[in-house]
Amino acid sequence: MRTPSQAPQKLPARVQLPSGRRVSLRVKVPAEPLTRARRAALFSELFAAEEQGLLALVDDGAKVPLASLSLGDFHAVRALALAGGVLSEESVEVTCKNCEATLTVFPCKALPLGPFRDFELDDPELDASLPLGVAREIPDIPLPRDRRASTVTFQARTAAQAVPLFQALSRRDLSVDSAFVSAMGIVSLGEETSTSVIARALSSCDDDAFAGVTDAFLATHYPLRLGAPIRCESCGARNDVDV
Repeated sequence: MRTPSQAPQKLPARVQLPSGRRVSLRVKVPAEPLTRARRAALFSELFAAEEQGLLALVDDGAKVPLASLSLGDFHAVRALALAGGVLSEESVEVTCKNCEATLTVFPCKALPLGPFRDFELDDPELDASLPLGVAREIPDIPLPRDRRASTVTFQARTAAQAVPLFQALSRRDLSVDSAFVSAMGIVSLGEETSTSVIARALSSCDDDAFAGVTDAFLATHYPLRLGAPIRCESCGARNDVDV
């Protein structure tokens, strides 16, 4: 039996996605939510739900392949599928920012669906992401020939284009290669545009610099809307948790 915190939400029949696109959402909730197969790429269970007819997006009468979605839209659909019980959501532990109590939560089950249902994804802070094609400052990363990169620039990626990234992130040991760089949408690291050179630079840079690149990636591809407000049972403080 599900606890209240695990109970699925009833998904809207039509939603707005972070890109602004409005689609119909066709869902068949399975008796047992789908889980990711062992050693499968991250998020492969969402593609499996599509293949099994458990979830479909429809725009103007035509199905919209999940693989064609931008990363922000893809992850919004995944969050909705988790919220609605199509996919199995694992609990996460967070520390209350106010009283430091440990909270065990199911973020997607707490995702507010109203803005998606009511086409209200227009908040200048929650629904904005950094523009593509603009260099973002990062901690310095060494490059060949005594050069250093202090910026990173991204281009748009679809879910299909990001699959090598999803595969790499599912492995025990992270391997950064040209496919990984391309899947992230990195078009330049400083003035360097070679994916192989960028991959070697990211593989050898320090943790702070690598975190700067990943933070810029997240801010470029994902809006803050993809989070859930969680109330601490001990003190009542609101904690915003990524979905």
